[in-house]
Formats: sequence, C-alpha cells, structure tokens
Amino acid sequence: MFLAEVADEANVDPAMWHRVSTMFGGPDHPVRQQLMGLQLLAEIAMVFGRDAVGLEMLRTAAQRGLLDVVWLDRCPLFMALSTRQEFVEIRTQVADRAERVLAAFRSTQG
Repeated sequence: MFLAEVADEANVDPAMWHRVSTMFGGPDHPVRQQLMGLQLLAEIAMVFGRDAVGLEMLRTAAQRGLLDVVWLDRCPLFMALSTRQEFVEIRTQVADRAERVLAAFRSTQG
C-alpha cells in the first residue's frame, strides 16, 4: 500500500513516511532491524525523488549506529546527494564509527 501511494502521488503526506519509518525502523525494534528498515526506506525515498526524506532516513540510521560506509559510497541512488553538506556529514559520522569498530577489531588480532 505504501509503495503504491508513493508511486502514484506527487506528494506523499510526511506523516505517512514517519508511520512507515516507525513500522520498519522504529526504536522498539532490534537495532539491526531498525538499520535495515531505515536503509530500505532511504533507498525507496531516493527512487521516488524524495531527497529530503532519504536524507532524514540516513540521518536517523547514522544516529542509531549505521556502519555501512561502503553502501553510502557505492549506492547509485545516493550519487545525487554525494556533494550535499547533509550527506557529507552523515557519511563522515558513519565512516568515523566504522573506522573505530575496525580499529577495535584489529586490536584484538595478535
């Protein structure tokens, strides 16, 4: 139903995006499920030209612990956002976190 509404209407009610983001990526779900839901919604938003919504989903995912900097760098849907300050800030936050996790992992290797 949500995808059909997004595809058929020029302007989907922002409250609808919020309801769907809560269904897929709400804080009452396990963190990994939240992140996957938010990532999916960010991509859906970009497919339908909802850049602001896509950025909001990415921002929320970054705040909740997103580590997948490769996805941010390689997803073709985000190419249009790659030079925008908001995206650069999100990417930096995610990359910094990923680097810290990688450094911690490497420190355990003998």
